[in-house]
Order: sequence, then C-alpha cells, then structure tokens
Amino acid sequence: MRVRVDTDQCDSTGLCAAVAPEIFALGTDDMLVVRSPTVDPAQVPVAEAAVRACPKLAIELVER
Repeated sequence: MRVRVDTDQCDSTGLCAAVAPEIFALGTDDMLVVRSPTVDPAQVPVAEAAVRACPKLAIELVER
C-alpha cells in the first residue's frame, strides 16, 4: 500500500505524525513530510489510524 496526501487539503495539523511518526513528520517549515510513502503490511493498522486522525481527510491509502 502507499500513502497519498492531498496537499491542497492538508493544513499540517500534525495529527498524522503524532499517530504514525514512522510514516509522517512535520518539517522545519511546519509542512507535512511523508517519510515513508510505501507502507509495509505490518504498518497498515497505524497508517489507517493516521488516515482516520486527519481532520481534513487529506490522507488516503491506495494499492501500489
């Protein structure tokens, strides 16, 4: 699976980074950084939690 972020919707609240710091981070400019766009099967539950945590619904998981 891959992480896809709609950068037009994302307002960089950082909730995804708090839930899944191995996948997301906030850069020095407070903009969202996807650390790992490819999600290992073991990371799917935490990635799904990050998707649910996004208040702007800017994150989705897609098949490769």
